[in-house]
Amino acid sequence: MFDRDFTFTGKHATYVKFLVHNAKLYKRYMDVYMSGAVFGLLHNRKAPRDTSSTDDATIPAGTLIGSRDTCMLLYRLAMLLGDATTLDQQARIDRAFRDDANEEEPEKLQENLELFNSFVRGGIEEMYEEFIDGHGTTSEEYLERALDVMEVFRDDMNGEGYKEKISAII
Repeated sequence: MFDRDFTFTGKHATYVKFLVHNAKLYKRYMDVYMSGAVFGLLHNRKAPRDTSSTDDATIPAGTLIGSRDTCMLLYRLAMLLGDATTLDQQARIDRAFRDDANEEEPEKLQENLELFNSFVRGGIEEMYEEFIDGHGTTSEEYLERALDVMEVFRDDMNGEGYKEKISAII
């Protein structure tokens, strides 16, 4: 897991490139990938792979391998917290910690990776909409908007909402 190239396609590739090259909010596609996972989970937003254009953006395997520990943490969180209403606690734990080691049913790992990547794509859509869409035209304006979003996030984290969700799972 997280040992092969990963390619964004369609609008997600366009958004990733914009966040890195135009808005300059991130240095690497990998940073957008990991932030996308967090935003997707926090906003419970998923998105299917988009193939409406030929645009693509690839994260090389070496970069993924270098960030594997963080990716695994995010993956496990997504498996525990994502779609929590449809699975019981034991099924979520199995999905997070056992399915990736089950060589007899590799399709489970593929389903789980697709779920994880759907949260990444949904999170990228959320970030693009919150940071970019209608929020200026310069990298400074995008950065100012991103800071505003992060302040709201910090305030939410200091509240009880997320703590209660995490406590309920644990």
